[in-house]
Amino acid sequence: MRIKLKHDKWENDRFPNLQKSVKQRIRWVKRVIKRVCIKNYYILYPVNHRKEPMSRYDWKLYSYKVDNDCDNSSQFEFAFLDWVDKGSHSVILVVDHHNKTVELFDPAIDADYFRKHDKLQTLGDYIQNRLSEMLGAEEYKYIPPEKICLKGPQYLLLLEKYGNIHQKSCQYWTLFWICQRVKNPKLKPSELLEKLLSDKDKLNGDFLMFIAKSGLETLHNDVPKTLASLQILDTYHNRRM
Repeated sequence: MRIKLKHDKWENDRFPNLQKSVKQRIRWVKRVIKRVCIKNYYILYPVNHRKEPMSRYDWKLYSYKVDNDCDNSSQFEFAFLDWVDKGSHSVILVVDHHNKTVELFDPAIDADYFRKHDKLQTLGDYIQNRLSEMLGAEEYKYIPPEKICLKGPQYLLLLEKYGNIHQKSCQYWTLFWICQRVKNPKLKPSELLEKLLSDKDKLNGDFLMFIAKSGLETLHNDVPKTLASLQILDTYHNRRM
């Protein structure tokens, strides 16, 4: 399945690795979920025009249209968003047409850390202020990540020493969240995450098997080695256990 991102050449040259990665993610979602709607892909990049301390950022938005067959019958629309600073981090925007909400799911959210850093505060404000332009959801209620949970699953499982794989698992968590939202359409995002986090051992096991079965281990180079060390993936034979 060929995935096109509509953009101009300058943008294409700026973030080739992110674009390659998101094409893999979009292709996978469209293969495993029927009639899934993924309209957009966004990259947010910090721009410090004022030469002030590095916590003071403006943000530039790069927007890409995804070719798909969206219609108005779906409850959910999804938009991938990667924000770039010293590295990159993947989050997901979920438009819920039934409940008229737009949620931003950040698997690594730590609300205490978030509140202490101007950079992250301005990022959240920027997304909220641009939702109408980005998604045409001006009448919808915005649910920021800290209203879904104070500490995200990626952050919690890493904090509680479930494995270093959670250091670089944000892309997988966004895919996992898409699948969970589609499977549990009647639950609010906070209710769904509370349910998942009620048994962290089960969540960790389910998440690792999700990665292994997805065939997307190569989104991060060290993930196959980690899965193999846990006897979940036999990388030598490229065989899922």
